[in-house]
Amino acid sequence: MLPVRQLSPPASSVAVPAFSRLQNDPERFARYYLRGANLMLWVTTPVFGFLFVAARPVILLVLGHQWGEAAPVFQILVISALGQLLFELNLWLFVGRGEPTRLLKLLLIVSPIIICSFAIGLPFGIKGVALAGSLVLVAMFPWILKYTFRGTQLNLQRLGRAILCPIALSLAGIASAQLVLHVIVPRGIVSQLLVSGLGFAAAYALSALLRPVREEALSLRKLLSELRLSRQAS
Repeated sequence: MLPVRQLSPPASSVAVPAFSRLQNDPERFARYYLRGANLMLWVTTPVFGFLFVAARPVILLVLGHQWGEAAPVFQILVISALGQLLFELNLWLFVGRGEPTRLLKLLLIVSPIIICSFAIGLPFGIKGVALAGSLVLVAMFPWILKYTFRGTQLNLQRLGRAILCPIALSLAGIASAQLVLHVIVPRGIVSQLLVSGLGFAAAYALSALLRPVREEALSLRKLLSELRLSRQAS
């Protein structure tokens, strides 16, 4: 999540004031949230997917061979990264709408459940702890979203349509990278990273042939232009 959290402060500085201004226009409020979620996922899901595939060479390169056994745990935690990202986006909604009490109630419910999931996974070792925490967060997330979206024009279906393309493309990148790794079977750490990146690059390059992906790219370019103009105006 560290790369994502580097993006969060500047994105939040734009998103929260925008949500505050749009409280009396529910439909525009919903559209801004969906476009922001779409943008964040286009930026982050390739990172999550690549880290899932290249977990072992990344761990070995950054931390050394003595940390090699942490790679499966790292992969498990990557599974929950998407949920953590969306949870951070939901914080913007609560702050932008001036609802700190509802946010506190949500955290008071979610936090003990996550802690209990760690306790459940503890007898199975560190992998059990990571897996239990990830699965519980993923399982709770539909309810978390419904709670967050209450009183807005947002719902799970609209969010699903907004994030389907970046998630599907990231999954395609994972499949492509795994296939390339299986065919080439690189031995060195750097070569494994390069081959994994090649697999992702191939999937994303081929996706440019699909009309929905091209339309999303044009929409993202328009959104980024709007954000630049709004920051210059402020």
